[in-house]
Amino acid sequence: MCPLGLLPRGEPAVAHPIHIHLADFQILGRGTYDVSGFDVTAGGTRAPLAPDPATPVPLPPRR
Repeated sequence: MCPLGLLPRGEPAVAHPIHIHLADFQILGRGTYDVSGFDVTAGGTRAPLAPDPATPVPLPPRR
């Protein structure tokens, strides 16, 4: 456990966990990104990843 105001160091098993109870939400869109700038050894990028609008990801029909 970390002291108040400090964050733990190291890589968590899941980068951004999400846990939702009793909440309704709707996916408004999905997108792809050009990940050629991602450096696996560094674990990130030096510049933001650019969206790739040429590769759309269709949404499933709303139930």
